[in-house]
Amino acid sequence: MTTEIATRPQNLITWLAAPATIEEFRKALPAVMTAERWTRSLQTTVRKNPKLLQCSLASVQACIMTAAQLGLEPNVQGLCYLIPRGNECTLLVGYEGMLALMRRSGEILSFSSNIVRKSDTFKISRHLDVPFVHDENHDPDADDTMIGVYCYVRLKSGENFIEYMSKKQVDQIRARSQSGSSGPWKTDYEQMARKTVIRRAYHYLPKSTDIAQALELIDAEDRQESEQTPVETVRRAGLNIPQPPPTIDATEVEKVAVEQESMFPDDGP
Repeated sequence: MTTEIATRPQNLITWLAAPATIEEFRKALPAVMTAERWTRSLQTTVRKNPKLLQCSLASVQACIMTAAQLGLEPNVQGLCYLIPRGNECTLLVGYEGMLALMRRSGEILSFSSNIVRKSDTFKISRHLDVPFVHDENHDPDADDTMIGVYCYVRLKSGENFIEYMSKKQVDQIRARSQSGSSGPWKTDYEQMARKTVIRRAYHYLPKSTDIAQALELIDAEDRQESEQTPVETVRRAGLNIPQPPPTIDATEVEKVAVEQESMFPDDGP
């Protein structure tokens, strides 16, 4: 069995379970989510993606605390993702996470986001009360090639707007993303296309703190600078990141097996 000095994994595991960390989660999380559930979810996330153990502890901490403040559970139902990039962890807000933040703002009366396919009938007429027509072709033999994506939002103020992007425009955004060839861009392309057009629509929305923070993360992703953003976001929010015990000298550290099952015992149902 391969063994190694497991100081970094031990620090991450210890940090997640520390009472001071759980207390900071409790302060940051919305009332509908308990710190204990959040901690168990994170332990499962790390177990399923062991590359997170190779990321710097500070970057993982910052991403987790930012996700907690936004109230978006990582790697659950597409809300947000912890993405390892080399030795840094970055936070990617997902399509469902953007929807959750929009609904939470309290300003949205109704919302829709859909893929436009080659065989559909789609037309934008901005002078109409509902400024578009989208007739989907559900013939099983129809050409379902994606040609674009749009979102339509009605605000409680009475305003409404539509944002449309062609597939070419979506792919240009994907090409600029650090995670464009992996992660949800690879496994859930259409969801990411919806997220991309919603991201543009965010600029029309009344700005809540959560939406402003999410925009900052997404803009940084577009600029390929997202590895720096979570730490800065946490600092500006005034959240504390409890520190794990200091790393002791390697000669005094017990050598432990790094197999995932031994580091992460099953929590049960």
